[in-house]
Amino acid sequence: MRSYGLSSALKYSYSNARVKAMRSRLLTNEQMRQIFDAKDESTILSVLMQTDYRQDLEEYGGMSIKSQLVDFALSNNIARNMELLNRVAPKEDKEMMRSITGSFEISNIKLAMHAKARNIPFESISRYIVGTGQYGKENIKQLMQENTVEMMISRFMINSPYASMLQETLDEYRRSSNIATAVYAMERAYYNMLASLSVEVAKHDANVAQVIKHSIDMHNIILAFRAKERSIKAEEMSGVFANGGSIAQAKLLDAYNSAANLENLINSTNLFEMGKAYDIYKNTGQMLAFEMSMRRQLFNAATTSVAHEVFSFGSIAYYAYVKEMEALSIRSALKNVEYGIDREILELLFSG
Repeated sequence: MRSYGLSSALKYSYSNARVKAMRSRLLTNEQMRQIFDAKDESTILSVLMQTDYRQDLEEYGGMSIKSQLVDFALSNNIARNMELLNRVAPKEDKEMMRSITGSFEISNIKLAMHAKARNIPFESISRYIVGTGQYGKENIKQLMQENTVEMMISRFMINSPYASMLQETLDEYRRSSNIATAVYAMERAYYNMLASLSVEVAKHDANVAQVIKHSIDMHNIILAFRAKERSIKAEEMSGVFANGGSIAQAKLLDAYNSAANLENLINSTNLFEMGKAYDIYKNTGQMLAFEMSMRRQLFNAATTSVAHEVFSFGSIAYYAYVKEMEALSIRSALKNVEYGIDREILELLFSG
């Protein structure tokens, strides 16, 4: 167990105690295995009803909950815990913590953009919206009533901590009128913001900073793999990747340019172990295998480097990574019993 001395103990004692209690309510490995092995939704629900998710599920009917409402309960649980995490962070760390948990708010904005561009009503995405604040359900619902995507993004920018990021998104949408490229622009801006954050976080906790850098790497590598699968030319990839990862933009672009195919690119980007995921991809044709594998490896790295810290920024930031992984795992298991996900891909998320 790693500690940071008396000054850190004084600063983080309250936060550490609150987060320790929050971590005690996370799902155990045995519970996650039961969820992954479930053959139907009722089995998953029976496990979740014995956990911190119980109160959220009971709001929508408990074991009698309708399938389409389960996601509402999961979103409420994530929002409640992320909001608590932001509250218990020391005052001087709140901005850093907000940036880390901001991935959920960015996801809400992306959902709204995709829906608005496709004339999909708010009710169709509301169960996936996490949070009740500035980018929570009520505000998203109101902003989606704007006449156009451009007007909606402009409204998102008002008093926003993501104003500059949203401005880049709006500029790209005005330039291209393409919602996909606008979302890519926002994702790139978000990860560039994380790159700046990692520099500040490194002053407090080098381990968390490294996890942030690897999350940027994961984002860039997934983009590169998807582009190579579609045979997108190297010159079209210029400016696509975010700054601040362990793999420099120029190096990744060179690897992309030199690779004749996806297999060559995988072999040249060796930050993550991709052998098993590539074998599954060859059998299924699903790029999801790479994302699942990288997410598990990123989580494992965070667990190794940060999980046992006490009285540090890492001791509270780690909870955000665990909760995100937990939520992804539950939703993947639910999708598996509803639609069927290749079992090998699901196992990548559980065991790497």
